[in-house]
Amino acid sequence: MRSWAAALLLAVLVATAGITGCGHSPLFVSPSAHKPKACIIRIPTRPSAVAILIHRNSSRSRAELKAILLTASPDEYFFLFKAATGKLAGSFTTPPGPALPGPAPPKPLPSDPTQVQTYGYSQAASSYEKALQREQGRLHLRWLAQLATWASNVMSKAAAPPWSRRGLYLDSEVLGLVHGLTAAGASITSLNNIPGIHLGTRIVVAILDLDRVRTSSPPPLPSGLQGATMVVAGFTGNSIQEATWRADWARNGARGTVLLTPSTDDELPAVVAPVLNQRGRHRSGGC
Repeated sequence: MRSWAAALLLAVLVATAGITGCGHSPLFVSPSAHKPKACIIRIPTRPSAVAILIHRNSSRSRAELKAILLTASPDEYFFLFKAATGKLAGSFTTPPGPALPGPAPPKPLPSDPTQVQTYGYSQAASSYEKALQREQGRLHLRWLAQLATWASNVMSKAAAPPWSRRGLYLDSEVLGLVHGLTAAGASITSLNNIPGIHLGTRIVVAILDLDRVRTSSPPPLPSGLQGATMVVAGFTGNSIQEATWRADWARNGARGTVLLTPSTDDELPAVVAPVLNQRGRHRSGGC
């Protein structure tokens, strides 16, 4: 009688709690416990910041601004300044990136797989990679649609008329550039002081349409822009002036300087993008 009761008690314990063997793993495990779980795929990003000095009444300057906006990543910080005065035209942050459920990865191989198991795993892994690429493509398209809406909103707020600008090639704009760079340095320093945000070298300062300003020497670089990559569109100086700009800003702490002429301004987005996301733009995460 006692042996029967003991056996019954043992069966109850096994059914309710499971028994661990020598390897400290349950002898009775639900099949679902070994089933890999699907994950959420997102666009991996790190904090980055862009300060842009723009001639808002210039169609070329506005087009260049929009091109930069349309290459942004999620949670990217933008500070837009009026090149004529250095005053802030607006600060904006790209929206959080979309997220999609990804496919479940294949079940891992055992420690000593058979040939059949290895073949089956390779087939499952191939199917998984294809499914993941399809979902990454959907994620990218969803982000581009989201980004286009955001960029249009920024343009309507920061680059819309009235512009209150008289004439071309105002000498006073040199002072505007100085004020704008100083304000950009202060804005980026404040952003860097927020807990959890460490920009590192993911900082770009872009001056658009420089050929509208009568200056042959670089404006001074404030301390708040040390480590930033300086990008100038509309540079019309000669090779000696180009070397002077690069050397002067490097001496004041710039990480790098890119000077684009009016004929190469279309390269602007391709120059800015890699600096802000050094892991590659819009490469969705796997599972």
